[in-house]
Amino acid sequence: WPGTGNRESFRQTFLSRRSILLWSLGTWRQNRRRYLEAMIDPTYRHIRFVRLTHQAEVDTLVRRLPLL
Repeated sequence: WPGTGNRESFRQTFLSRRSILLWSLGTWRQNRRRYLEAMIDPTYRHIRFVRLTHQAEVDTLVRRLPLL
C-alpha cells in the first residue's frame, strides 16, 4: 500500500509473537468452535451461514457468484 508506511518484515510476519499467521494457528480451533455454535444459536437465525468443507464446494460457489 504505497504511501501508508504499512510494512512488515519477514521476521515480523512469520516469527514475532504478534504474527497474524501464528495468531491464526493458535486460535483456529477456538474460532471454529465459536462459529459452529453460532450457526445453531437461534440468536443468529437471521444470518445465512455458508459452510464449505471441500474444495469442490468452494469451486461451485465461486462459479455461481455473479460477476461484479
